[in-house]
Amino acid sequence: MKKAFRKLKHWLSQSIAYSIFIWKNDNYDWDYVFFLKLLRFKLDRMAKTIKDNEIIEANIRVAKQINYVSYLISRYLDDTDLEKENAKFELKWGKTTHITRDRGYSIGFEKATTEEQRKLATQDFVDMYKRVDAKEKELLDRAFKHIAKYLQRWWD
Repeated sequence: MKKAFRKLKHWLSQSIAYSIFIWKNDNYDWDYVFFLKLLRFKLDRMAKTIKDNEIIEANIRVAKQINYVSYLISRYLDDTDLEKENAKFELKWGKTTHITRDRGYSIGFEKATTEEQRKLATQDFVDMYKRVDAKEKELLDRAFKHIAKYLQRWWD
């Protein structure tokens, strides 16, 4: 009976923690950002539990490994790279305006006044997003390679 009560208490505690997390974060079944936030939430809980309860011999090392993955996911989610790249872009081309029309979508650049400048600004804009995408892909690659490398050791 005592074991069943402890199990119920643990389940309720977990359910409340995850319910609060879901409540605070928009959960859409198609949303990859929520998936990454949920993974980070789980990793943070794992690292804390492993470190605080010393449930494995290498608890400090394992907690650091898990926290590193959480850090990489946080870096991916924080948009810092995009903000830095966009600040450089705006120094050169000014603010961008995004215009949606019946026949499509266009982007305006404050300092691009000629057709040639608009073409250059558009290419710089595309290149900026490609650089940011490459950095973000690299962060996720590092995170999931780290998981693949250490996951089985996190339990032993």
